[in-house]
Amino acid sequence: MHFENQYVPAYYVFDAEGKLRHFQAGGSGMKMLEKRVNRVLEENEKTQQ
Repeated sequence: MHFENQYVPAYYVFDAEGKLRHFQAGGSGMKMLEKRVNRVLEENEKTQQ
């Protein structure tokens, strides 16, 4: 998979189905990134039960 990334750093959050759920460019906003990752993990846990 090739993203043609224009930003460093860049963060991509995918869910269990491989769907892009969040993209963040740059190093600021780490709290938002953490929230998005936790949300995807929580949703994944719910579907696993």
